[in-house]
Amino acid sequence: MGIGSATRLAIGALLAVGCATAGVRPHAPYDPQRAYIYGRFTIEGQSMKFAIRCREGKSYDIEFSARPDVQMIQLAPSTCQLDRIVYGENQLRLMSPFRLLRNEILDPGGVYYVGDFAASGTFSATPVFFYTKVRQSWRMSAIRDNYAEATASLKRVFPAFASVQTENRMTH
Repeated sequence: MGIGSATRLAIGALLAVGCATAGVRPHAPYDPQRAYIYGRFTIEGQSMKFAIRCREGKSYDIEFSARPDVQMIQLAPSTCQLDRIVYGENQLRLMSPFRLLRNEILDPGGVYYVGDFAASGTFSATPVFFYTKVRQSWRMSAIRDNYAEATASLKRVFPAFASVQTENRMTH
């Protein structure tokens, strides 16, 4: 597959999902007109993301990573909730069996901790005559409230947010 084909495929996949990944880079400035959510989102063995849907009409992705670093995404201020979990190589979508955000009001300038999440996944493909049998699975192995530790890490990694007040929105 050439670079042009790969680019078209990636753009097509992004348009099909209808989501934007709005990850904040470590040296990005703080924008008091935006809302932010952060936490740790780790996975072993598969790809996975949370799709957050907001009433302003957009959906935002939180990509899981093999690294246990604090991640932060930027959103438009709105009322938002976890809509779907998207996982695996084929981007399978599943309604969320739990609520990361429960119709949370995210105010302009708000920086909200939503939890530390650890997941694992498996993938196998077995040729069977004229087709391939594919098995994918994932499970959430831990959901933790590490607000103090994650916030300290956030303020170290994202210097523009060091003096910004944060709020724990971890649902218990």
